Amino acid sequence: MGATEAIAASVLALCEAGDEVVMFEPYYDSYAAVVALAGATRRTSVLRFPDFSLDEASLRAAFSDRTRLVLLNTPHNPTGKVFTAAELELIARFAVEHDAIVVADEVYEHLVYAPARHIPIATLPGMASRTLTISSGGKTFATTGWKVGWVHGPAELVAAVRTVKQFLTFAGSAPFQPAVAAGLALPDAVFTDYAAGLAAKRDALVAGLQEAGLPVARPDGTYFVIADAAPLGATDEQKPAADGTVEAANSVGYYSWGKDPAFSCGLGRHKVVIPWEARPGSGDARWRACTWSSLRSFPSCSRWRGWCLSARRRRAPAGPRARPAAPAAARRRRAEGQDSDHPRHGH
Repeated sequence: MGATEAIAASVLALCEAGDEVVMFEPYYDSYAAVVALAGATRRTSVLRFPDFSLDEASLRAAFSDRTRLVLLNTPHNPTGKVFTAAELELIARFAVEHDAIVVADEVYEHLVYAPARHIPIATLPGMASRTLTISSGGKTFATTGWKVGWVHGPAELVAAVRTVKQFLTFAGSAPFQPAVAAGLALPDAVFTDYAAGLAAKRDALVAGLQEAGLPVARPDGTYFVIADAAPLGATDEQKPAADGTVEAANSVGYYSWGKDPAFSCGLGRHKVVIPWEARPGSGDARWRACTWSSLRSFPSCSRWRGWCLSARRRRAPAGPRARPAAPAAARRRRAEGQDSDHPRHGH
């Protein structure tokens, strides 16, 4: 069921209580949850605004003799960072020194903008035998709701992941798998043209945010831009909304912040992450021009549907939800006294 389940199955298969997992902060929100489920401990190396470069001292401090796994996301969500060859070599060196396995989350591998280049860490010398690589069709084809992902690597590591996966979900997304396979067989030009189109929209959004007076981190990949909202009066004391979201002042987009206070170390709470999938009715043609290109290519885009559902939830009146009506057959059984949870059958 997508790359998120592949990550969960990998961590659960390879980690147990007492193990440590090195990851790069800020990180995708499921990482902390699945490490906790495995009983392992998070150790983080912080990527700091505005360039999010890897700090060798911070990375070295994150490793220990209990390090079991490195959870690497490149291109990186939410910073848009693409790890360089030198940074990947440093991560690989520490992984080898500590005999750690690398789980590489590369779901944005085709959303990279020249001159940046995505380098799978498994291609580095000595890393193929200790790397599980995870990817997905969701980001590449704007089909996140299809939940089609995959993991590949050494046979013994994949077998361990497969053993866990069979107890998470038995099967899923079967009708969509041939469609994603057909997409992956498309010519390379399709992927490069798609990335070039997104790069143009990134440039438009970055220029607009800079014109508005906001410091901006220009991403080399993904479809996120991080802007510093401090010039608008935001401070690190400003709290996210009750639903965990922080609204960008210009209404371009929104992003869910992690509930873990440590999440804010790399960004600060006043950094706003803006996907360039501009909201309808934002008023300014400059923002409308930044609409994610796949919204035209894939009208059923699950990210857009997700925003619409989220907006409806925010507009819904407060109060307890109504209990769904019971199916007609269940109502009939209860009326006839045949249902096991009917009061006349209680103890």
